[in-house]
Amino acid sequence: MKIKKYIASTMKEALEDMRNDLGEDAVILSTRTVPRSPANGREAVEITAASDPAGEPQPKRTLVAAAHPAPYALDILQFAENFARESAPAPRQSGQQTRRAEAAAALAAEEQNTQHTLQHTTAFIRLQEELSSIRDTLHTVAGDVRYKHSGSLTPACRRIYEALLDSGLRENIALETIGSITARGLAGDFTGALTAARKHLLGGITIAEPISVIPGKRRVFAFAGSTGMGKTTTIAKLATAMHMVGAAKVLLISADTYRVGGAEQLETIATIAGIPFRSVYSSQELRQTLMRATDVDCVFIDTVGRNPKNEGHIQEIRAFMEAADPDRIFLVQSATASEAATVQALSRFATIGATDLILTKLDEAPSIGPIISALYTRALPMAYITTGQSIPDDIEQAGRRILADLLIPPSLESEEQEVTIE
Repeated sequence: MKIKKYIASTMKEALEDMRNDLGEDAVILSTRTVPRSPANGREAVEITAASDPAGEPQPKRTLVAAAHPAPYALDILQFAENFARESAPAPRQSGQQTRRAEAAAALAAEEQNTQHTLQHTTAFIRLQEELSSIRDTLHTVAGDVRYKHSGSLTPACRRIYEALLDSGLRENIALETIGSITARGLAGDFTGALTAARKHLLGGITIAEPISVIPGKRRVFAFAGSTGMGKTTTIAKLATAMHMVGAAKVLLISADTYRVGGAEQLETIATIAGIPFRSVYSSQELRQTLMRATDVDCVFIDTVGRNPKNEGHIQEIRAFMEAADPDRIFLVQSATASEAATVQALSRFATIGATDLILTKLDEAPSIGPIISALYTRALPMAYITTGQSIPDDIEQAGRRILADLLIPPSLESEEQEVTIE
């Protein structure tokens, strides 16, 4: 058997060379793609073929034109020769050769798929490792940026500084607190530093007196705040507690006639608790209602929740306050509000004469730092805090110890350490 290799630019050219050399009965043993040539950068096709030495190679049959063909006959003969070359039958193979070729092709395909799968798996694992490394790097960078002054602090001050930032306290206030600790010479004493930090942060916050009854004197308490701060629920808690626990004669008045169901909600609670209820629609009607309410100890007035940025809304609430002439005006603010929103509420509702702050929804707030930061900007005595929806439960008088635990969680201290707040 005669075996030869043929290399050409295309499969068609390689087959043509093979047939011209070995004849039409040549058998293809294998084909492959030859790597690109350095000369022209192109890939080539290699065919390995064999022929039976017992017979002579069959020369390629060609169409011969007449001795002097007509011009158009040359074109026809050229077309016929090209068609015959392109339409030449594929080399004939025996059944055994065909099965061998198919088995070899299947094995090659399986090996190639296995190789591709391994390559893809390796690439995926490498990508996961790179992403994990990037994530760890980002976490490290984020921590460095967030706690950028930690490196210059003592271990005790660093723990307190990071805890204050985690609570949402403004950074300049946290640094001011650390400066106060250092100035007192407590930077190396964690227990002393923690006590000093809490006193520094909460020492400027005034705790207001709770609502009380003065015998023989009617007291009027009005409540204002932005929409959705929990104002109506808070009034219901205080009024019910004064009526049931304090044995006071209470009157509930709702000026919340804009919100759908606002007055009805308070009226339902008043009915259940056995508290008289009135609903007013104007400041003049409020003034007249109060003039008739001479046999009560406490009057609780619920106003409509308004947008503090709207001057018209603030003037409307101011008109109700002037008509009521209350003893105390409670600003109800949610602990879930941002520092900017709290500062704005403190500023705008100060124009209606707000005297006390009630902090609601502490159970829903992720941290209390923004509220403490806002009170640094505009202080207002804090009277009550609420921690749920239960009436008359889930409300208590505000205290520095409660605020301190919310600002710097007790978990920061070890079991042997105890910090006191005066």
